[in-house]
Amino acid sequence: MRPAADRLAELLGHFVTGPPPVRLRAWDGSTAGPADAPLVSLRSPAVLRRLLWQPGELGLAEA
Repeated sequence: MRPAADRLAELLGHFVTGPPPVRLRAWDGSTAGPADAPLVSLRSPAVLRRLLWQPGELGLAEA
């Protein structure tokens, strides 16, 4: 099974061109993205679900 961060970076690639604008750290400890980019740490799959179901500032704050 591929690391979660790699799968998330691939998904993000459908929305942005070029390298991801952020570095992702997933709940399984995997990371993907440029080392010098801002880090987005997703501590559980529930966080990702919250961001997708409630995009915007409130969803981000609750996640």
